[in-house]
Amino acid sequence: MGSPESEWSRGAYSEDAIAVTLTRGFYLAKHEVTQAEWTSLGFDNPTGTKLTSAGPECTNDPSCPVASATFFEAAAYANALSEKAMLPPCYALTDCSGAVGAGMICGDLRLTSPTAYECNGYRLPTEAEWEYAARAGTQTAFYSGDITDQGPLLTNCCEDRALDAIAWYCANSGGTSHPVGQKAPNAWGLHDMAGNVLEWVTETYASTTPTGPLTDPGGTLSVEKESVLRGGAYWTSATAARSSSGALDYGWDLKYSKGLGFGFRLARSIPPTGGDR
Repeated sequence: MGSPESEWSRGAYSEDAIAVTLTRGFYLAKHEVTQAEWTSLGFDNPTGTKLTSAGPECTNDPSCPVASATFFEAAAYANALSEKAMLPPCYALTDCSGAVGAGMICGDLRLTSPTAYECNGYRLPTEAEWEYAARAGTQTAFYSGDITDQGPLLTNCCEDRALDAIAWYCANSGGTSHPVGQKAPNAWGLHDMAGNVLEWVTETYASTTPTGPLTDPGGTLSVEKESVLRGGAYWTSATAARSSSGALDYGWDLKYSKGLGFGFRLARSIPPTGGDR
C-alpha cells in the first residue's frame, strides 16, 4: 500500500509504501451500489441532496450510484443484503435515529466478528482490500497510468489524460455523478474504482503511515474516530482519484456525515472452505 516518493501530489506523511499481506480471499462488487440496488431493499434514496457548491448528484437514472449515504446506512444496507442471502450480518447497530436513506446515525456500531475479515456476510471492504483491488496489480497512481506532474499543487482540478478514460471527476463529470460502468474497468473488471462517488471503507483515519509490514490491517470499527473514504468523486480533483489516496481529514467525524458523493461498494470474505458468491 502507499505510493512512491516520486508520485506527484502524494500525501507526505500518510502514503509511505508499506508491505501488506492479506490472508483471506475476498469478493468485491464490480461497481458501486446503485440506486436501483439500494431501493430494491425498501430503503429511501438519499441521493440528490445538494450539500455543497460542488453540484447535484445523478438522480434521474437508477443505474447511478447511491450517494449521500452515512457510514451507518452503508452498514445497514450490507446487513439487509446479507439477511436476504441468508448470510450472517456483519454489523450490530444500536441506538439509531432516523430512517435508512434519511440520514440515519447510530450511537454505536460494532462488528459481529473479531474483525471484518472473519465475517462471511456482505460488508464494506477494508482499506487494504480496497487498494489491492483498485490497483489490480499496478503500481502507478491510477490503474491506467501515472499522474502528470503539474508543479505546485493548487486548488484546481488537475485534469489528467490517464484518468479521463477510467473516472468521472471534476474535469469531465459536468458536475454530477454518472451511471456505473461507463468508464474503462481495471484489469480485474472493476469499474469506477477512481471517481464517480467516494467509497466508504472499514478503516479509521490516520494522519501518518503505520509501521509495516502489516498482516490483515484495519478491519475494526470505532464510532469515536474518523473513518476513511477512497477513490475520489465526480467533484474531486485528479489527485484524490489516485489508488493510494484516502479522503482528507475534513475536521468532522466522517461516520456521522452525509456528504455529497459519499457512496460505497460491498465486499465479502471467501469462506475458508470456499462458497458461493
